[in-house]
Amino acid sequence: MGTHTSLLLKFIFMALNYRSPGFYLVAFSLVSIILLCLEPLFYAGKFSDRLYFYAQVRLAIAIILVAIDAFLLYYWSKNPHNKLLSAVITVINIILFVGGDVYIASSTMAVALWVVLRSFGMRICLIIIATFVMVESPIIYVIKRESEMDLLWREVRMCILLVLYLLLAWVLSSFEEAAERERKLAVAAAVDNERSEAARMLHDGIGQQLVAITMSFDVAKALKTTKEEDAWMEVEHAHTVATQALRDLRRWVRALDPPPAPVPEDSIQLVTVLESLSQAFASTGLEFYIQSPQAKHHLGATAGEIFQVTAREGLSNALRHGHPEALQFTLRCTDDAATLTVEDFSTSLQRSILAESEDEGYGLRSLRERAEQAGGTLHAEPTAEGFFLGVSLPLTESV
Repeated sequence: MGTHTSLLLKFIFMALNYRSPGFYLVAFSLVSIILLCLEPLFYAGKFSDRLYFYAQVRLAIAIILVAIDAFLLYYWSKNPHNKLLSAVITVINIILFVGGDVYIASSTMAVALWVVLRSFGMRICLIIIATFVMVESPIIYVIKRESEMDLLWREVRMCILLVLYLLLAWVLSSFEEAAERERKLAVAAAVDNERSEAARMLHDGIGQQLVAITMSFDVAKALKTTKEEDAWMEVEHAHTVATQALRDLRRWVRALDPPPAPVPEDSIQLVTVLESLSQAFASTGLEFYIQSPQAKHHLGATAGEIFQVTAREGLSNALRHGHPEALQFTLRCTDDAATLTVEDFSTSLQRSILAESEDEGYGLRSLRERAEQAGGTLHAEPTAEGFFLGVSLPLTESV
């Protein structure tokens, strides 16, 4: 029980630690609405049956709206430029703002302004604020029959509150836009690194093999009249090198364009992905061995995607730093965690270069960050026969 609790707490901490600032605003706003609507139910004896029934209806409506809002916000976060979805979310949050009736619950207006700012821009936010101030205050004035001074102070307080919420929405949007720019720069840098790596591979690998082939043919041409047997040996050597160059080229083409596969959510689906990867490299002479538990274990989409990336990164790493003859995938599962290891076995390696470098490449660094974000660990090191890559993840998602 203690182990399960510690794993759950670690997962929650890691999940919250990597959330965007907007996540906390949305969570605070929606939870505050629920707490506000729950409050009258704790004082049932102090209210009439009619008011108590009204409180129950209000709570039910709030729960429905909050559930819809959270659902729509989840999909909106994946596509902030969906204007129809943004408009629906804005309307729902304004309704919650009006129904909140207290300052803590009115932070849903900040959510509405944040969504509008991301999708429509600052001008629409200012129009919403101006419209709300001009419409809301007179309605309250008519309903509550407040004095003109009270109406004035209400408008002043409302303007200050809305401006503060707009400032908060702008700050959050600025943070998220900056994070998005950094992510795009990191992706661009990764693409440049991959291009440089591919260029180095072509020059140092296939390029050198083509040079060796040319030299063998030159030698064979020079020896064909004097030492015919030696000339044929050079031709045979050129054929061997050409065969290896073709095999290496096929491997790199497969590595740069792996077969598409759905995200595995259990151990059986993950093994299917690994088998699909091995079939794609069947024509390259590279052998694959897969070890996995016979029983089906649920992994969840997050762990499944990370393990899928692990398999591809292990294969790509083997091709970049050596000439592997075989790769072994090993999947181990328990009730609490799952581990996928990738080991390559090579005859001609450039491991000294990798061993001397203390900096991980972008692929391994990105994979490590994703594993740690999910509460897991990554272990990577060169071995006497090749390279070892292992990722362990807690299994916290329910079936």
